[in-house]
Amino acid sequence: MRAGLLRWGRRLAAALLLAAVAAGGVLAWRHVAGPLIELHNLPERYARRSGAFAASVAGSVSRLGRDLEWRLNDGAWQPVRWAAERTAWPDFVIDLPTEGLQAGANVLELRAEGWLHRGETLSRRFAYDPEPPRLPLTVDWYGVASPDAQDGPWETFLDGAGGARVRPIPEHEGVERVLAVTGAFAGGRRVVTDVVMRRPVGIWPLGTQLLPRRDYAFGIMPLWGGHPDAAGREVGRGRRHAYAYWTAKDYGVGTGFVERTGPSPTRWISAGQSLPLKWGATYRIVAEAWPVRGEDDRHLGWRQRVKMWRADQPEPGGWLAVDDLADPILPDGEYGVALVAHRTAADFGPVTVQAIEVPPEDDIALTRQADQGFYPVGASQIGLDAASLTGG
Repeated sequence: MRAGLLRWGRRLAAALLLAAVAAGGVLAWRHVAGPLIELHNLPERYARRSGAFAASVAGSVSRLGRDLEWRLNDGAWQPVRWAAERTAWPDFVIDLPTEGLQAGANVLELRAEGWLHRGETLSRRFAYDPEPPRLPLTVDWYGVASPDAQDGPWETFLDGAGGARVRPIPEHEGVERVLAVTGAFAGGRRVVTDVVMRRPVGIWPLGTQLLPRRDYAFGIMPLWGGHPDAAGREVGRGRRHAYAYWTAKDYGVGTGFVERTGPSPTRWISAGQSLPLKWGATYRIVAEAWPVRGEDDRHLGWRQRVKMWRADQPEPGGWLAVDDLADPILPDGEYGVALVAHRTAADFGPVTVQAIEVPPEDDIALTRQADQGFYPVGASQIGLDAASLTGG
């Protein structure tokens, strides 16, 4: 019996060795025959950028590739660096510096070496428009071959009912997939869209999710300020934005302001309201954000309010509101509008963006009154109370 076990052991070891050799051969063949560099998102045209809101390029390098570098408009070659807060090798993201972008035509080049592959260089042209977007505008996603992704790969697709939608590429959903809808502009804005949540990211044995559904969100960022970081960093690791989305953490609508520079601690303030979620249903989101200024035109902070409801139900009358006036979090300046899907498969329809002034004071007062049932989340983090969160 012992001799039989030894024979089977040797056969198993030989089979495992053969499988490893075959897998290595397939990997080497794919490396030799396939490209060293692939780009997932490089729009034909980037809209206006400002501050940490950069023009981002997403891609991946072959697992047997090395020495990946890039340059913009015949500038100096720079090595591609990775930041765990944004992406993990072999995927990469490059934040093109705004000061290096030229109005009109630009050229991005990437090159890499390979262990079993001769060197490869890619050259791609794109346009840059430094003018602020003209509002109002509606992005309907028709004809958008490569959406303006800030984080993670995104794609447009036809929904089968004559409409075009946008989503993180299936099987590539992950942490905070962010898609820029507009370029940077100053002042208040109203953002309207619809969203369908398909499923959270996780492990699904036999069609049942194994991991708890407690860490996912989807919605919009009416103020998107990009990834602030120390000067000279190629990949920004921070985040600066206002958000209006459904979050599993509170099983409802959340809205607030967030800022983190590089890996430093995060400053944030938020408020929320419960809202039951039905997977596969269409939800409408309306968000408004505007700066608040003093008599001397000094920036005092931002106010934001949001509504979210199922599209087959009546629109609610009240708003969920939040502001950072007690301790400003987001600086004054230009911000874009973005979509976000955090650890979830979700798709979005057309997005309409309008410029707004400060809403009438009686309208704001009604918003405050409607918010009395909303609860603050994390107010103690920065010493704010419920009244300041809801504008009371």
